[in-house]
Amino acid sequence: MKLKLRRVVQLNESVCKDLEKLKIHPRQSYSEVIEILLKKNDNMQ
Repeated sequence: MKLKLRRVVQLNESVCKDLEKLKIHPRQSYSEVIEILLKKNDNMQ
């Protein structure tokens, strides 16, 4: 599966805000953060 990297980069800022809202620690496991990014990406399509 190929990610649209530019799109993910654009989402980064808003996802950071979402992570704050969800009280997710910034140093949480990378895979979990990627999962959240993917969910966010799916929601925007």
